[in-house]
Amino acid sequence: MSHSEDADVLRPPTPEVDAKVSELASRLHSSATRDTTVENSKDIDDSLSDDEDKLFEELEKDEFDMSGLREKRMEELKAQITQVRDMRENEHGRLTEITDEKEAIKTSANESRCIVHFYHRDFRRCDIMNKHLEILASRHFKTRFIKVFVENVPWLVEKLQVKVLPCVVCFIRGVSKDRVVGFEEFGNEDGFKTASLELRLTQSGVIDKPDEPRQKLATPFGTTGMVGSSSSRIRGREVFLHYGYVPMTSRIYIHFLSPIRHPLLKNKDMPGTGYLIVGANRGIGLEFVKQLLRKSENIVVGTYRNPSAINELDKLSEVPSNKGRLNLVRLDMNNEQSCKASRTHDAASEVRAKIGTIDILIVNAGVHGGKALLTEEISNVSRLFDNNVLGPLRICQAFVPLLQDRSTAKDLVPKLVLLSSESGSLTVSKHGRGPAYAISKAGLNMLGRKLAHELEPSGVAVGLLHPGWVQTDMGGSNALTTPEDSVRGMLQVIENLNISNSGGFWDYEGKEHPW
Repeated sequence: MSHSEDADVLRPPTPEVDAKVSELASRLHSSATRDTTVENSKDIDDSLSDDEDKLFEELEKDEFDMSGLREKRMEELKAQITQVRDMRENEHGRLTEITDEKEAIKTSANESRCIVHFYHRDFRRCDIMNKHLEILASRHFKTRFIKVFVENVPWLVEKLQVKVLPCVVCFIRGVSKDRVVGFEEFGNEDGFKTASLELRLTQSGVIDKPDEPRQKLATPFGTTGMVGSSSSRIRGREVFLHYGYVPMTSRIYIHFLSPIRHPLLKNKDMPGTGYLIVGANRGIGLEFVKQLLRKSENIVVGTYRNPSAINELDKLSEVPSNKGRLNLVRLDMNNEQSCKASRTHDAASEVRAKIGTIDILIVNAGVHGGKALLTEEISNVSRLFDNNVLGPLRICQAFVPLLQDRSTAKDLVPKLVLLSSESGSLTVSKHGRGPAYAISKAGLNMLGRKLAHELEPSGVAVGLLHPGWVQTDMGGSNALTTPEDSVRGMLQVIENLNISNSGGFWDYEGKEHPW
C-alpha cells in the first residue's frame, strides 16, 4: 500500500468534525455537572445518556477511519464520560455538607483535590463563605467541595489547629497544603468578590486556573471581577506550624490576621480579635462596645461597676448577632481585690475563662472634678489620683499578662490604650477648671510612657488618647464632639498603633498631642 493510500484510509478528522465533537462533549459535560437533587437526578441521567448517544451517533456518520483516529477519539470520550459520571456520583460540582467526622476524614484523604470549609452556623461570615464556595464548586468540577460544622468534627478541629472561622482548608492528595482564614486577605470586607476567592485558591493549586480571563458573572454578591493574573501578594505574616493528621504528618502555612475568634475554642494561644473595654456601661466606653460589635470578627468584654447601670449593655448582649461576642464582667478598678490577677474569683480570671486572651485593652474609666488647689480637700485630690492613675495601674497589673500571652502568637501587635485628656498636657493645660483632675491625667500620661518602655520587650504597644470634648455625662450637652465621632476616630488611631510608635499621645483625629 502506498503512502498516498495510507493517507486516504487514515484521513484525520476534518475541522468541522472536531468542532462537532467539542460541542457535543461540552454539552455532555454540562449535563453531568449541573446541580442535582433527588427530584431531578433521573432527568439529568436521562439527559446525559441522550447527549452521549447523540455524540457517538454523530461520530458514526463521520468519514474518517473507524479503526484509527476516530476509534481512539471515541475511547477517550468514553473514559471522560465515565470519569464525569463517577465524580458527579461523588458529589462533585456542588458544595455538600458532611456531618460524620470519619466520613469527612475519609473524603479529604481520598479525593485528589478537596476544599473543606470549617464553619459555625452562628457566624454570618461563614454563611458568606459558603455562598462563594457554592459558586466555585459549580465552576471547578474536578475539585471536591465540602463543609463541616465545627461541633461535629472536634478531632479534626484539634488536629488541624482550626482556631478561627471561617477557615477553608485546601487538601491535595490527602495532605493539607494551604488555608484561607477569615476575610483579611480580601480587605476584611463582607462584600468581596467570588473571583477574589477563586484567584486565591488557584494559588494553592487546589483548583485549576482558568484558561483565559473569566467574563464578569452575576452572583448573589453582585457582579464578579475578572479572574486573571495579579501582582499582589497574599498579605499577612506566615506562621509555620506542625501538626499530626491522618494518614501522614504535614506542614502548613497559616495566614493569621484579624479573623473571627471561635467561641468554642478558647485557649491562650488562640488568634483572634478580642477587646476588653474597662468602663463600658455608658458614654465613650459604651460607644466603643457598639462600634466594635458592628464587625462580626470582634469579641468584646465590657466591664461595669454598678449592676443597676448596665441596661444598655444588657440590651446589646441580647441581640442575636452579639450572642457569644459580648461578655459582661463586673469590675471595680479601685478595689484591688476585684481585679487582682492572683485571686481565684477575680475579673482577670473571669475574662480568661470567657475568651482566653485579649488583643486590645482599652482603659476608659475615670472621674472628673475638683476645685482650686488651695481650697481643695486633700481627700478629693487623693480620690481623683486613685481613680485616674492607680485604678488604671491596677487594671494593667491584672490584665497586661493576658496581652503578653497574646503577643507570643506573633500575628498581630497586642495593644494597651489609656484614655487620657488634653488636661494632662503640660503645654496645653495652663488654665481652666479641675486642676486636681489635670494633675491626675498628667500622672496617667507618665504611667503610659513608663509602661510603653516596660512592655516593649514583650511586644505590647501602648497608646494614650485624648477623646476630645465629648457629649457624655462628664462632658455635658454643650460639648463639641459626639461619642460616635470620637470613638470612630480613636479606633482608627488604635489600628495604626504599633511598637514603633508605642508610648505616643494622640487626639481622636490622629494628630500627635503635645505633652
